[in-house]
Amino acid sequence: MRKSVKALNLAVKAMLVLVCLVMLIPSVFRLCPFLVGADGSYIVLGGSMKPTLRPGDLAFTVKVDPSDIEVGDIVVVKTDSGVYMHRVLEKVESDEGILFRLKGDANEDPDPSYVNCSEVIGKTVFLLPTGYLYTKSGYILMVATPLMLLAVCQAIKIYKFYNKSRRRRRGLKAILLGNGGKRRKISVLDTTSTLLLIIIVASGTYMVAPYLVSGAGGFFTDTESSGCVIQAATWRVPSSITCTASPSNITVGESVTISGVINPARSAEVTIEISNDTWSTMIKVTSNSYGTYEYLWSPGESGSYSIKASWSGDSNYLGASSNVVTVLVTEPSEGGG
Repeated sequence: MRKSVKALNLAVKAMLVLVCLVMLIPSVFRLCPFLVGADGSYIVLGGSMKPTLRPGDLAFTVKVDPSDIEVGDIVVVKTDSGVYMHRVLEKVESDEGILFRLKGDANEDPDPSYVNCSEVIGKTVFLLPTGYLYTKSGYILMVATPLMLLAVCQAIKIYKFYNKSRRRRRGLKAILLGNGGKRRKISVLDTTSTLLLIIIVASGTYMVAPYLVSGAGGFFTDTESSGCVIQAATWRVPSSITCTASPSNITVGESVTISGVINPARSAEVTIEISNDTWSTMIKVTSNSYGTYEYLWSPGESGSYSIKASWSGDSNYLGASSNVVTVLVTEPSEGGG
């Protein structure tokens, strides 16, 4: 029995050391990106750059001169609405400076507007595939399982000591007193196990904190590395939202129905945005209990309009943004009727 307990103890400690290395190294690099020659680190929470960047991956960036950025590079862009990473699809010289057209690898269409070089804050140089920490199974495997094995090991150790004392009919006093009447302490957690436990909990919490957001928190496609405040939180899972416009070709004075559905179905506030040059909020509507929303839009001017919808999520689901649809509005023909 003693040999089996020692073997189990050794196996548990070996697993804890391995888990510590797997979780501690990314945490250190995320906190101090300069250790790997980077200027910044980002946890990717959106899926627009799959399969290159997956949710949970740790991406490292460096500051570069906009003229050194080439088509195909992945850049970090900071706008008023947040920070995100997309690939450079086109590079254009203009009177305003260098402009970039970006696109997410997983998106069907490029971003609707060009990005000014002043909004580009870095270029992605390499990444660590830490997305496993951003899944329930990964968190259970890397944190819950080692802690459970450690608890089992310590429980066996305590039971063995208590059972041995009971056989000697010395009762509870035998647990506290050793041979010769000297007080003996029970080591529930030895120093090594305690340190490993602290490292696992601290590093695991630091890495997963951006994904464990409070119910009042918002959704960020990509979030810049920074100190995180740990709060009581719930595990939120991804959702989706669609957007369609029918008909897609109309004349001024006609109407187009903008509709879609949130999945999983729920009643929530949906923001419908429109862009003729820059994005702006058209209107906010509320979906029904089936997740369906609808809005009848009558444009007053001709032009090509891009439309998308989004919702901010709730305590159970992350928010999402829809695909971009295009509506072409033309002037009515003379004498038409």
